[in-house]
Amino acid sequence: VCVIRKSYDGQEVLLAFNISAEAQTVDLSGISLEGADAELQIGSVLLTSAEATATLEDGTLTMPAYSVTIIE
Repeated sequence: VCVIRKSYDGQEVLLAFNISAEAQTVDLSGISLEGADAELQIGSVLLTSAEATATLEDGTLTMPAYSVTIIE
C-alpha cells in the first residue's frame, strides 16, 4: 500500500493505493489532515469489484485488492 498526502487550497487528503492482488490494511492512527474538522473518513473509493468495500475503523484502513481510496 502506498499512501500519499496531497494538499490544495488549505485542504489535505490522503490517497491510498493498493496495487497488490490481496486485501491490505494500513495503520493511519496518529495522522491528521489540515483543514479537516473531524476524524479521518473515506471520501471516495475506486474498486475493481462491485462486491468489494474499503473500511476505515479505529484508524485502520482496510482496502480490497487493486483499489484506490481517498481519505478526507
